[in-house]
Amino acid sequence: MKKYLLLLLTIVAFDSLQPHAQAPPDSVLSKYHASNGIVKFDVIEDYLFSFEKNDSILTKKSLELIAYFKKQNDDAGADYTQLFLALRAKAKNDFATALNMALPVLSSCKSRNDTTAMLAASFVISDAYGATDNHSAAIKYCKEEIPFYMARRDKRELMYAYQNIGTLYSMAFMPDSGLAYAQMSLNIAYELKNDSLLSGPLSTIAENYIARGDYDLAMPFLKKANQYMAPRSRKALLTWNTWFNNDYAQAYLGMQQYDSSIYYAHRSLPFSIESNDIPQQLRAYQYLYKSFDAMGRQDSSNTYYRLAGAVKDSLFSREKVKAIEAASFSALLRQQELDTEKKAAEDQRNQNLQFALIGFGIISFIIIFLLLSRSFITNTRLISFLGVVALLIVFEFLNLLLHPFLERVTHHSPVLMLLALVCIAALLVPLHHRVEKWATHKLVEKNKQIRLAEAKRTIEKLENNQND
Repeated sequence: MKKYLLLLLTIVAFDSLQPHAQAPPDSVLSKYHASNGIVKFDVIEDYLFSFEKNDSILTKKSLELIAYFKKQNDDAGADYTQLFLALRAKAKNDFATALNMALPVLSSCKSRNDTTAMLAASFVISDAYGATDNHSAAIKYCKEEIPFYMARRDKRELMYAYQNIGTLYSMAFMPDSGLAYAQMSLNIAYELKNDSLLSGPLSTIAENYIARGDYDLAMPFLKKANQYMAPRSRKALLTWNTWFNNDYAQAYLGMQQYDSSIYYAHRSLPFSIESNDIPQQLRAYQYLYKSFDAMGRQDSSNTYYRLAGAVKDSLFSREKVKAIEAASFSALLRQQELDTEKKAAEDQRNQNLQFALIGFGIISFIIIFLLLSRSFITNTRLISFLGVVALLIVFEFLNLLLHPFLERVTHHSPVLMLLALVCIAALLVPLHHRVEKWATHKLVEKNKQIRLAEAKRTIEKLENNQND
C-alpha cells in the first residue's frame, strides 16, 4: 500500500512541476468561481453594473478587475471584463474603443478555444464595423459565428446570424447575397414554429429588395414583418421602430413618394434618439434632407443636411477612422503572432511526444533485454527502478497527449485538471504494479536458471579435472 501511495504521489508531483493557471478566489467572485462560460461573464457584468451610475468609477473598477485577473493568471476573467468594456463602448457609439477592446479579446479567446467569449467578441466587432460602414469586415466576423452555432445545433442563434449577415449585405448594396442569407434565416424561423421570430428575417428580405430597387416587392415583406413583431422589452421596441420606419422611409424615397418618406423618417427619429442609435439617426436625417431637396424645400433640406453632417462627423471623423484602422491592423498582427506561437507550441508538443516515446522505447528495450538475456544476472531493484522511470515516461506521454482535451473539458480549471491527472495516475499504478510483479518473477526465475546453469558447468569442469 505504501508503495502504491509513493508511486501515485511521485507521478502527481512530477506533473505538478508544470505551470497551471490559477482561478480567482475573491469573495466578490464566488459565483464566478462556481460558474463557467457565459455565466462567468454574467457574474462580472452584474458586479460592474452596480457602478453604472458613475462612469469613472465603473471604468476604474473594470480596470482593477482586469489587473486582478491578470495577476491571478486568469486570462478568461480578464477577457470577459474587457469584453464588458467593449460592449459598453459600443452602446455609447464609441466604435473605435469597442474594436480596440474586442479585437484582442477575440485573438486571446481563439488561442484557448473559448467559444463563448469568441461569439460575444465577434458580435461586438461585427456591429462596430457595420455601424462604421466597413461592411466587408462586419460580414467576415459575423460569418465566423456560423460554424459554432452549427456545432451547438443552436438554430435560434444561427437564424439571427444569417439575419445579421443578410442585413449587412443589404447595407453594402449586395442584395443577391443578402437575399440568400435572409431566406436561410426565414427557413429556420419557420422550422422553429415561432411566429414572433418571423419579423426579423422578413424585414431583412425587404431591406435587400430595397437595396436592389425592387420597392414594390419590399413593401409586402415590411408589412408582413410588422404583423409578426412582438417586442419583448423597451429596448427591442425602440430598435424595431427605429429600423422599421427607416426602411419604409428608404423605400418611399426610392419610389419618389417624398411625403411618405418624410413621414416615416420623422417617426424613426424619436426612437433612434431615445436609444442613442447614431447610425440610424444618420439614416433618418439623410432621407429627410434628400426628400426635402427633391421637393425643392431647400431650407428644410439644408437643416437636415447639416444635422446629417454633424452626426456623420461624430461617426466618421478622421481621427476615429484612423483609430479603427489602427485597431484592425494591430488585431491582424496579433492574430499572426498567435498563429505562429500556436504552430510553434504544436511542433514542440509533437517533439515532446516523440521524445517520450523514444524514452519509453529505450527503457522497455533495456528491461526486455535484461529479462530475456541468458548471460546477465541482474538485481530486482534495477528492474523496479527502471519500471518507475518507464511509468513516469508513460504518464508524461499521456499527459502531453490528453492535455488539450483535458483543458477543453475542464475549462482550464487547475483543480479539475489535477483530479483528472490523479485519476490517470490511479489507473496506471495498479497496471505498473502487475507488470513489475510479473517482471520481477521472470527475473528471479531467469537468475535461478543462470545460477543453476553456472553451477552445472562448474561441477562438470571439476569432474573432468578429476578424471584427468
